[in-house]
Amino acid sequence: MRRLAIAVAVVGAVGFAVCGGYWLGFRHAWNLALQAETPVRASLAIGHLRLLEQGRLSDLRTFYESDIDSGLMWWAQLEGDPSYRLLNVLSGHDVVPEYERYVKRVAAYRQSNKSPLRDPALVESMLKSMREADPVLARELEESGREGEQAIDRMVKKYGP
Repeated sequence: MRRLAIAVAVVGAVGFAVCGGYWLGFRHAWNLALQAETPVRASLAIGHLRLLEQGRLSDLRTFYESDIDSGLMWWAQLEGDPSYRLLNVLSGHDVVPEYERYVKRVAAYRQSNKSPLRDPALVESMLKSMREADPVLARELEESGREGEQAIDRMVKKYGP
């Protein structure tokens, strides 16, 4: 009986240490990921500033429209993740529901403003050149594009006004 109690205590202590280490590691990694993303965003900002300087507003608009679509697609993927409900505890940040206000804002915009990236002519021209170069990749892109559009539509329906 004493051996069983010791074994249970050791397993419990190890389990506690593993969970604590995972939690601390996840929290630290979350903060590092946010910090690591900053230079990437700054680099993109340089490109956007250059587009502004050159008067290429339509190109800049396309980048921003893509960011809006990506935000909705990634949020859909995040919501589908099993750890979604634990995000606040794991990250140490008030992600849910705090970030949902941003999702609502983006969904409202997308509901009122159709994505120019969904223009059938634009999609077909991109797929046409891909079909010639790599038919398998073109099919994968077409499928992932449909899945992305469905995810955006779900988020707009769920979070839009």
